[in-house]
Amino acid sequence: IITSGGCKKVIRLLKTLKTDAEIDIPLSSFDIMSIVFAMENSKLSHQRLYEGLLILSIRDWLSYLISNPAFLRSLNVIDGSRKIITSKDSEEGVISLFQELKELVEKIGEELAPYDYQRRPNVLKESIL
Repeated sequence: IITSGGCKKVIRLLKTLKTDAEIDIPLSSFDIMSIVFAMENSKLSHQRLYEGLLILSIRDWLSYLISNPAFLRSLNVIDGSRKIITSKDSEEGVISLFQELKELVEKIGEELAPYDYQRRPNVLKESIL
């Protein structure tokens, strides 16, 4: 109830992006789940009609983690048994996952605002999905 299902939806989205990526993304499902669980709950809960904001929230979170690698490396998996980032490969996996998500946001913008280039970056904030 805390995230109104947003956490589950974001985890499912990231796992799908990982699976569908043309490159190997060296993150386990547990790593992805732990990255999402490290987010603030308020960033995972949006009004049902504006769930596109979930995509922007996880994109912004991954961007923050990439911009703050020391913080990223400090995060533990959910059960506290290890760090999420255990190698340079797993750190690059977060970057790759971010790139996949960024491409998705761009494609959604193209679909929802095909002729309005200035609106595309904000289309997920404004659209009812």
